[in-house]
Amino acid sequence: MIALTIALGILQPSDPPAFENEELGIVLRRLPAGIKLPPPGEGSKALFDIVGEEKKIQGVAHHIAGWPRGRGRADSWEALVKKDANTKSLLRTREEVLTPPLGEAVRREWVWEKKDGRAGMLGLFFSRGDRTLILIAFAPEESWEQARATLIELTEQVEMHHVWMCQACGGKAMGGTATCRACKRSFFPRDDRIREFSRKFEIQIVLDPSRFMPVGDVAGDEPARRDAEAFCPMLAREVKKYPDEFFRRTDFGRIILCQNIRFGRPMAGKVLAFAMYHPEFVMVIDVTEKQKFATIHHEFFHFVDFLPDYETKDAQWTALNAKGFRYDPALWAEALLDSKVKGFISEYSRASEAEDKAELFACLMMDQKRARVRSRDDEILARKLARLKEIVRDFCPKMDGEHWKSIDR
Repeated sequence: MIALTIALGILQPSDPPAFENEELGIVLRRLPAGIKLPPPGEGSKALFDIVGEEKKIQGVAHHIAGWPRGRGRADSWEALVKKDANTKSLLRTREEVLTPPLGEAVRREWVWEKKDGRAGMLGLFFSRGDRTLILIAFAPEESWEQARATLIELTEQVEMHHVWMCQACGGKAMGGTATCRACKRSFFPRDDRIREFSRKFEIQIVLDPSRFMPVGDVAGDEPARRDAEAFCPMLAREVKKYPDEFFRRTDFGRIILCQNIRFGRPMAGKVLAFAMYHPEFVMVIDVTEKQKFATIHHEFFHFVDFLPDYETKDAQWTALNAKGFRYDPALWAEALLDSKVKGFISEYSRASEAEDKAELFACLMMDQKRARVRSRDDEILARKLARLKEIVRDFCPKMDGEHWKSIDR
């Protein structure tokens, strides 16, 4: 893992960034010597072009929304260049998985053989939520070593932020911003205990959902202000159970507090919460429900499960079930109601692989004793507990055996 150096805290407020787009949450803090960012030509969808002295470096930056992220975008772009009529060959020579404070970034280098000569090429694929910045630049082979150092420096000045929206006026701002520029209203809830969480991970806590919903086909009503504000310190208590790394990896950008959640399509039962990864990385939760805290953890796990490729099927997990068992998507039950079926912590667990894992994870986060007692005489559930802990540890190494002991009740 390679650290991605960000110039936060070094530049003074009087130092304007070389490029900034609040609508997309993209900032380029400063330019290396000799690099300019001319505006793209008419009709171009690029954010900016990249040009070095005597045009020895040329490049472009694009923003793309949707799936995939990071490495998936890099793979797609690489495949596209290989198919280009001007490409004779494209050889990848280096890949670095960067570790920005927030988000996901991959930097790749290639030797690009074109019909008119060879060039070195570098690409940065930087994702936040459902948005990816793709920065590509190249230089002739004979000047590549010098150009490479300049381009590495350029990529280290890139930041991507979540985009927040003011609940009062709808103004846009970079995630973590304290107040709206337009109406001066604070972006943070009044409770100090949740404010630091919101700022640190750029997760906007929305108490008034009117400007934010529907999200896809999910709608909900504004809760009483006292219910929304009472929820914040309790949410702060629950998120403290996680290492910081967990929220840096899940990278969702908004928690919407509401009541009476409903889908555009008919559902078999009452909706307590919903985690949406595509097209927006957002969690919606009913703050009036008694089971809201178990539901928080259930929805957090959905972000873990969806992150690699937005695929919820898991053959390895399904193989842990009794022979012949089939999940039933029509099942609908309030979270954490006990199931009498071997291998399942709740009735809702039997709806799908994704719900099975999320329900068991919520139980571990809220009541490990219950999970242990249930698994003593249930070999299937015991295997699932072991496998779930492996999945979580692979995603967030700090959530290991010591972590589970530290939050055991």
